[in-house]
Amino acid sequence: MMEVRHCKGPCSVVGLQLEMEVRHCKGSCSVVGLQLEMEVGHCKGPCSVVGLQLEMEVRHCKGPCSVVGLQLEMEVRHCKGPCSVVGLQLEMEVRHCKGPCSVVGLQLEMEVGHCKGPCSVVGLQLEMEVRHCKGPCSVVGLQLEMEVRHCKGSCSVVGLQLEMEVGHCKGPCSVVGLQLEMEVRHCKGPCSVVGLQLEMEVGHCKGPCSVVGLQLEMEVGHCKGPCSVVGLQLEMEVRHCKGPCSVVGLQLKMEVGHCKGPCSVVGLQLEMEVGHCKGPCSVVGLQLEMEVRHCKGPCSVVGLQLEMEVGHCKGPCSVVGLQLEMEVRHCKGPCSVVGLQLEMEVRHCKGPCSVVGLQLEMEVGHCKGPCSVVGLQLEMEVGHCKGPCSVVGLQLEMEVRHCKGPCSVVGLQSEQAHTQAGCSVRIFFVINGPTSNFSRMIGPTVHFP
Repeated sequence: MMEVRHCKGPCSVVGLQLEMEVRHCKGSCSVVGLQLEMEVGHCKGPCSVVGLQLEMEVRHCKGPCSVVGLQLEMEVRHCKGPCSVVGLQLEMEVRHCKGPCSVVGLQLEMEVGHCKGPCSVVGLQLEMEVRHCKGPCSVVGLQLEMEVRHCKGSCSVVGLQLEMEVGHCKGPCSVVGLQLEMEVRHCKGPCSVVGLQLEMEVGHCKGPCSVVGLQLEMEVGHCKGPCSVVGLQLEMEVRHCKGPCSVVGLQLKMEVGHCKGPCSVVGLQLEMEVGHCKGPCSVVGLQLEMEVRHCKGPCSVVGLQLEMEVGHCKGPCSVVGLQLEMEVRHCKGPCSVVGLQLEMEVRHCKGPCSVVGLQLEMEVGHCKGPCSVVGLQLEMEVGHCKGPCSVVGLQLEMEVRHCKGPCSVVGLQSEQAHTQAGCSVRIFFVINGPTSNFSRMIGPTVHFP
C-alpha cells in the first residue's frame, strides 16, 4: 500500500505491487506487473498515478497461463489541483484450467471526491474468473466503476468495465469490452462518458461464443454543465448453448436528474438471454430506458431497447432492434425521441423466427417545449411456433401530459400474439398537437384467422 496525506506539493507514484501466488501449476506461468492501492488525501498540488495492481492467483493450471497488468484502486479526496490516473486493476483467478488462458488488463475502481480541478480517468477494470475451462479463453479489457462527486471542474471518463465469468466452457470463448457504471453527482462542469459495460456470463457452452460490447448505466445528478453519454449496456447470458452464439451491443439505462445544460444520449440497451439453444442465435441491438428529469436544456435520445429472450429454440433465431421506454419529466427545453422498443420472447420454437423493430412507450410530463416522437412499439410473443414466424414493426402507446408546446407522434401500435388460433392486434391512436391532459383514441381489436 502507498498512502500520501496532506501533501502540499506535487505527488507522483509509479508502479505499486503486492503479491502473486501460483499453486500446483503443471505448465509454464508468467505474470507481469501486480499492484495494490494508492490513496492521496487533501493534496494541494497536482497528483498523478501510473499503474496500480493487486493480486493474481492461478490454481491447478495444466497449461500455460499468462497475465499482463492487474490493478486495484485509486482514491483521491479533497484534491485542489488536477488529478490523473492511468490503469487501475484488481484480480484475476483461473481455476482448474486445462487449456491455455490469457488475460490483458484487469482493473477496479477510481473515486474522486470534492475535486476542485479537472479530473481524467483512462481504463478501470475489476476481475476475470475462468472455471473448469477445457479450451482456450481470451479476454481483453475488463473494468468496473468510476465515481466523481462534487467535481467543480471538467470530468471525463473513458472505458469502464466489471467482470467476465466463463464456466465449464468446452470450446473457445472470447470477450471484448465489459463495463459497468459511471456516476457523476453535483458536477459543476461539463461531463462526458464513453463506453460503460457490466458483465458477461457463459455457462456450459459447448461451442464457440463471442460477445462484443456489454454496458450498464450512467447516472448524472444535478449536473450544471452539458452532459453526453455514448453506449450503455448491461449483461449477456448464454446457458447450455450447443451451437455458436453471437451478440453485438447490449445496453441498459441512462438517468439524468436536474440537468441545467443540454443532455444527449445515444444507444441504451439491457439484456439478452438465450436458454437451451440448440442452433445458432444472433441478436443485434438491445436497449432499455432513458429518463430525464427536471431538464432545463434540450434533450435528445436515439435508440432505447430492453430485452430479448429465446427459450428452447431448436432452429436459428434472429432479432434486430428491441427497445423499451423513454420518460421525460418537467422538461423546459425541446425534447426528441427516435425509436423506442421493449421485448421479444420466443418459446419452444421449432422453426426459424425473425423479428424486426419492437417498441413500447414514451411518456412526456409537464413538457414546456416542443416534443416529437417517431416509432413506438411494445412486445411480440411467439409460443410453441412450429413454422417460420416473421413480425415487422410493433408499437404501443405514447402519452403526453400537460405539454405546453406542440407534440407530434408517428406510428403507434400495441401487441401481436402468434398462437395456433391466429393473431390479434389492438392499435392505439394518439391525437397529434398540444394537449392539456392525456388524450387518445383507441382503435378496434382486429382478429386474424
